[in-house]
Amino acid sequence: MRNTNANQLVNFTGNHDMGRFAYTLKQSPHNYSEQAQIQRNLLAHAMMFFSRGVPVIYYGDEQGFVGDGGDQASRQDMMPSLVASYNDDDLLATDKTTAADNFDTNHLFYQSFAKYSQLYQQYPALRFGEQAVVYSQDTAGIFAITRQMKAINKGKSKSKAQDLLIVFNTADNAERLDVITEQADANKKKAKLVYRSVKTKNDGEIAPLSFAIYQLK
Repeated sequence: MRNTNANQLVNFTGNHDMGRFAYTLKQSPHNYSEQAQIQRNLLAHAMMFFSRGVPVIYYGDEQGFVGDGGDQASRQDMMPSLVASYNDDDLLATDKTTAADNFDTNHLFYQSFAKYSQLYQQYPALRFGEQAVVYSQDTAGIFAITRQMKAINKGKSKSKAQDLLIVFNTADNAERLDVITEQADANKKKAKLVYRSVKTKNDGEIAPLSFAIYQLK
C-alpha cells in the first residue's frame, strides 16, 4: 500500500482484550517453571522491542502481572486492589500481589524494559532500519535479524548509516554463534558487541533464552 511503513505498525505481546503473554506462558502445556516464565517474558519483550514496528508494553507487564485470561481478567489494578480475582494472582519476579501498590521501579521487568527502551532510542536502526531475517531454524535455537538504515542528511534530519545484528536464542541451552559470525565474515563485516542480555564465559556462545545486539562494520 502507498504511504505505509512496516516500522509504524504496533508490536505488542498482549493487551486488554487478548490477555497477557505471562498468562499464556502460565497456561502452557510445557509447564514452565517460574524462572522459565520470567526468562521467556523477557525474551518475548526483547523481540517486541527490536523487531520492526513500534513496541507497546501493556500496563502491568513491567510489574509481573499475569492475569486469569483476556478482557476483564487481564485488567488488574496498579493501585492497591480490592478485587479478589486479581489479588489471588501469583505475580512474576516479585512477592507482591495486586493488593499492594505496584509502581515498583526496581522490579526486574521494569528495569529490563527500561534498558530495552534505552537501546531502542540509542540506535536509530532499531526504530527506522529495514529488517531482514539472516538466520532461523525449525526448532528452538538461533533466530537472527539485521536492522539496516541508510544515512540521512535532509534538512534537520541527519543520521549516520547503521547496520545492526540482533541474535535471539529461543532454546533452553546455550547456542554457538559460528553460523552468524561466519556469515558476517563472508560479507566482509565485523560484528562488534553492543549489548548482551545474559553474560557468558564463552564469547562464541549465546546463553539460553537470551539475546545479543551487534553493530556490523
